[in-house]
Amino acid sequence: MDFRMNFNQSVKVKLTEFGEQILRNRHEKLNLHYLERGVKDIGPYVSRADTKGYTSFQIWGLMNKFGPHIALGKPEPFKGEMIFRDGEPEREENPNYQVGDRVLTEAEIIEVDEGIGDVKVKVGTKEMWLKESQVVRK
Repeated sequence: MDFRMNFNQSVKVKLTEFGEQILRNRHEKLNLHYLERGVKDIGPYVSRADTKGYTSFQIWGLMNKFGPHIALGKPEPFKGEMIFRDGEPEREENPNYQVGDRVLTEAEIIEVDEGIGDVKVKVGTKEMWLKESQVVRK
């Protein structure tokens, strides 16, 4: 599935030790730059990886920081898999829908009735109750 993304949106990657070293070196250079100008020490580099080992960047920031280090045969600064956050699925200009077609849409669960297994979902501005069997997690 194609996704429409903006360079300001976020992407998550698992940094390799080489990638962490690139960020560490950038941090140390920035700290030195500040110290030479009489600004307070910014402290040591701290990894921002989440509990699953992913570090988030705006797409432009990822390209800016790691672009010069990415080429065939070079060590990888992060593992090949990327998670693009908040992407918007690319939509056809004139989809050829027909009566009876099955489609998927995103809905927000806003209430759960544990007793009977129903869930209240919101699609756009419309709210509705569905049977739990009608809801599939993505």
